[in-house]
Amino acid sequence: MSELSECVIPHGQNPLVCIELPCVVGNEERAIACLGGVCSITKAAKQGCRLELRFRPEDNLCKPAFAKPEKVTNLVFKIRKRRIQQSSDMNQPTAQPLFEYAVSVLGIVDTQFEFTGLADFQVLPPDLTAAMNSTMPSCFQISSVTTG
Repeated sequence: MSELSECVIPHGQNPLVCIELPCVVGNEERAIACLGGVCSITKAAKQGCRLELRFRPEDNLCKPAFAKPEKVTNLVFKIRKRRIQQSSDMNQPTAQPLFEYAVSVLGIVDTQFEFTGLADFQVLPPDLTAAMNSTMPSCFQISSVTTG
């Protein structure tokens, strides 16, 4: 029980916002751009309005997916796992390595945005240069991508 009494939850700092994206993020800057930028995220978190996710933010025809803010009380933990050096004793058979864990609380999540609905079909405009070189009519060059 003494370990639990040592846990200190930071108080008085700005609450954190959690955004659950329906994709795998490889580039953080691109993910923020798909959400409309830092200003759009800040506005949605402070005013409680819905957040838009556009998979292609540079395309005006891209239909957005929406997330509504939900009030939650979650904690963000930082967990560090360190290997403890063992004495090299030749008589001892291969022992399991020992680990030491250090846990700290980084903050409290106040608001969470989760994209629960299915995204609409993403209609891509035809590529004009490919349409001129192709024998296929341009009306058949529109492709669709589903996400979910």
